[in-house]
Amino acid sequence: MSKTTKKMHRNLLKALAIQTFIPFAISYIPCVFAWTVPLIHVDTGTLNNITAVIAVAAFPFIDPLAIILLLPDYRSAFFKLVWPCGKEKNTTNPETTTERSSKL
Repeated sequence: MSKTTKKMHRNLLKALAIQTFIPFAISYIPCVFAWTVPLIHVDTGTLNNITAVIAVAAFPFIDPLAIILLLPDYRSAFFKLVWPCGKEKNTTNPETTTERSSKL
């Protein structure tokens, strides 16, 4: 297997590991918290409802965002789309360079 293929597989494994962890951390833990806190008779008021709703609503946004930011090709395309003038390569025009040197 080539080095680029190994690197691509490693990046995909990292991305899939993070994508597997996100539902657990973002959706399941807050929802379990919201469901079990009333069982132990702790009054959290509306915080309990807001936590569960935000956790479930944030998951569809955060899950693909993790993949976009972890994979290099998607990340560069995303930043080109979001910040089109962020990193521009400095290129010199050969015609301009020769004109300047001949005038000196």
